[in-house]
Amino acid sequence: MYRTLSPAGRNLAELMAAVFLLGLVPLFAKLIPLDAISIIFYRCAFGALGLLAFVAWRQGSLGLGNRRDYLRTLAVGILLAAHLSSYFHAIQLTTVAVAIAATFTFPVMTVLIEPLIDGARLRLMDLGLALVAFTGVALIAAPAGVDSAVLEGVLWGLFSAFMFALRNVLHRRWLSHHPSSQAMAYQLLVVVVCLVLVAEPPTAVDVPAWFGLALLGLVFTALAHSLFAGSMRHLPAKTAGLMASLQPVISIVAAAIVLAEIPGPRTMVGAAMVVSVAVIEGVAAPRRT
Repeated sequence: MYRTLSPAGRNLAELMAAVFLLGLVPLFAKLIPLDAISIIFYRCAFGALGLLAFVAWRQGSLGLGNRRDYLRTLAVGILLAAHLSSYFHAIQLTTVAVAIAATFTFPVMTVLIEPLIDGARLRLMDLGLALVAFTGVALIAAPAGVDSAVLEGVLWGLFSAFMFALRNVLHRRWLSHHPSSQAMAYQLLVVVVCLVLVAEPPTAVDVPAWFGLALLGLVFTALAHSLFAGSMRHLPAKTAGLMASLQPVISIVAAAIVLAEIPGPRTMVGAAMVVSVAVIEGVAAPRRT
């Protein structure tokens, strides 16, 4: 059936598969019995190997071309390491719904950061959307006490969002001329180097955890990213933005089914506000480029 689809239809199927896989990623932060940094270290090690193999097969060349791009990849990779580690840490501190709602403020953070780096004009609509998104996060965190794990998870999620937004802006400014899978492979390698000294040694990982880490790195990172990048060939950017905005919904539903994490009413309303902003920004982003 897949082969009978048009090129755009195939790309849409690839995009939907990628978003579904990425939506299940937060479950691994709860299911693998390791700390967040160790999970990210091994995830990125497997993911980098998978993506490098894919790039070598697809392009035949792995080089970025010049020293400046390697230095820029190093900087962007450090930001990615901070984002991924703090994101999984937030999930482990609280629930998937709370952590992903805080982290998915990154689209609106991106449009707030862009004017500072690219000199783009900040629109009044963007400020309004930012207010809606952060109100949603405040709604989630409001019932929590100062020492609550929920509040701590929200703060780590917001930090993760900021790191991801900054990484995305710099990646687009510095490395967008490289194929997405190639640039991502090198950034994952930087993450591995950043975390190698603080991750749990291989001897501390049991066989079931190795299976989960390999699955996370190869299928839910390398394959998912390759599918997402490949889907851009015949689809408009706003379609990708809109579909990607469904990732939090998939994550929250999956956590409810697999982990029995049922969000409360305030969390649901707050998450809905954040996701709504992400959808709007995902649709509007191509019009600003």
